[in-house]
Amino acid sequence: MMNNKQLTLRCYARKEGNHWVAVCIDLSLAAQADSSKEAIEKLESMMVTYVHDALNKHKNYADQLLSRKAPLSQRLFYYRALFTYLLRKVCCQISNNNGSNDLVFSEHYPIQSV
Repeated sequence: MMNNKQLTLRCYARKEGNHWVAVCIDLSLAAQADSSKEAIEKLESMMVTYVHDALNKHKNYADQLLSRKAPLSQRLFYYRALFTYLLRKVCCQISNNNGSNDLVFSEHYPIQSV
């Protein structure tokens, strides 16, 4: 890996029944909770641990571990939700927290040489 590289992880959260599911499509990780905020917080915690372990405990396999993509259906859902969000934002001048059952977000992690 290169010095001072930044890892951007694409994520979404969606309401499924009475629960929210947050998914990182770049690491194929998911978390579930009663609220979108709690699901996102759980996912963020999982991602921090996963990235830390990949870069420190398993650094010989870091490139493979950090490019573990989610199934195509989840990646397509992310892009559909992102497109819908961007379309609404352009047309209606809304924020990401618009009461929708789908949220998209990215997490950024600075990566130092391993």
